[in-house]
Parts: sequence; structure tokens; C-alpha cells
Amino acid sequence: GFGRRRPFLLLGAAAAVAGHSMLAFCVDVGAWLGDEAEAKSKPWAIALFMVGFSILELGDNLMAIVHRALLSDLTSGPQQLRAFSYATAWCSVGQILANTLSSISWEVVFGVGEVFPHMYTSACGIAFNCANTKASFLI
Repeated sequence: GFGRRRPFLLLGAAAAVAGHSMLAFCVDVGAWLGDEAEAKSKPWAIALFMVGFSILELGDNLMAIVHRALLSDLTSGPQQLRAFSYATAWCSVGQILANTLSSISWEVVFGVGEVFPHMYTSACGIAFNCANTKASFLI
């Protein structure tokens, strides 16, 4: 059987991937929808970022709820505390790694244009570190 929790895990994972993609490409899609490349304010990119972030959070929270419920189903009594402790520790490690990866200047380390040439577009180039941010989201 497919299980009662797996559909929610898959839905949460799909939402997280969609949200990350919207965050990574919000400036490019915003330019396609009418944002000017040199403008200081990019209303389409801002709106897409807010929607993408909301979708990402929805997916992450959905997966977190389901994984906690799954841990409760699979463990009993004293094992639950240990299982939740391990899960919390690994979530913290993941957050530390994600924040560390996003703080790296990929342009300086690898040359984003050489490793990820598709990151540079007319809307998202070296200005405002946009291509570097896009690489961070995708890594």
C-alpha cells in the first residue's frame, strides 16, 4: 500500500521544490512579466518571491508534521524521546549546512558563470549578487 502519510510527504516535497524554484527564478520571471532590469523596485519579482516563500514554508511544515506523526507511530514510550531528539538534531545540522552554503560567494569560489553559466540572464546577473543567490537556492 501507499500508506496514509506518504501522499502528504510527496505533496510537501513537491511544494518545497516548487517554492525553491520560485525563489531561485523570481527575478527572471519578474522580468518576463514586466519588471525592468535596471529598476530599483521589481514588483513582480517581490510578489513571486513572497508566493514562492509561502509555498516553500507550506511544504516544509507539511513534511515536518507528517514526519513527527510518523515517528510517533513507529516508536513507543522511551524511544520517542530519543527519536525526536535525533530528528531535531539532524534538522539543526541541515539548517546549519543550508545557511553555510547560502553564505558562500559561489562567484568567488567557483565562478558561477563557469560552473553554472545559465545563472546569468539579462535580468539576473552580477548586480545585486542575483546569480549567486540563484545558485545558492539550487544547490
